Amino acid sequence: MDKMIAQTYAAATTPRYTSYPTAAEFHDGVGAEDAERWLAAIAPDETLSLYIHIPFCQSLCWYCGCHTSVPNSYVRAEAYLARLMEEIDQVAGRIAHHDGVVHCHFGGGTPTYLSADDFRLLASHLRRRFSFRRDAEFAVEIDPRTLDDERAEALADAGVGRASLGFRISTPKCKGSSNGCSLSMLLRQRSNAFQSWASIV
Repeated sequence: MDKMIAQTYAAATTPRYTSYPTAAEFHDGVGAEDAERWLAAIAPDETLSLYIHIPFCQSLCWYCGCHTSVPNSYVRAEAYLARLMEEIDQVAGRIAHHDGVVHCHFGGGTPTYLSADDFRLLASHLRRRFSFRRDAEFAVEIDPRTLDDERAEALADAGVGRASLGFRISTPKCKGSSNGCSLSMLLRQRSNAFQSWASIV
């Protein structure tokens, strides 16, 4: 029975429910009018959850299915951040009345690809434009290879209290087949940054 269920789901084509609406909901048939209609449907007594996508990585992990790229210059990230803050302004202007943001998730890509100053800028812009509840949760996805002491402090300053760490495997043989970050590498290279962040939050 269990094997049959596993085989059924393994063969199924389903969206990844890491956020909602799922990626399958975004296609050429969805336009600005649809987005405005969705935003207008949010009632004043409803709470909000925000997802902020940073589509850049220092290097690609070969198992990753996320929408991301490796920019040849940080200028691309700066340009994206400027457009992202414009979109934040537009969305916030259309849902001025709500019962507060209860969750904000920074995903990617790699949110910690952003410089410490730019991450602080983004987080402060969100707080200016949206009303966050006092107990709102801030979460972030981290590639340990991009986390240094300065970025760790920026995460803490932004109120981040939960992190998803992007490492998968620790054996050198397997790591070579995924281009990911190993646990042993993480511990060697980033122990100070994690200790700094943990002591702050």
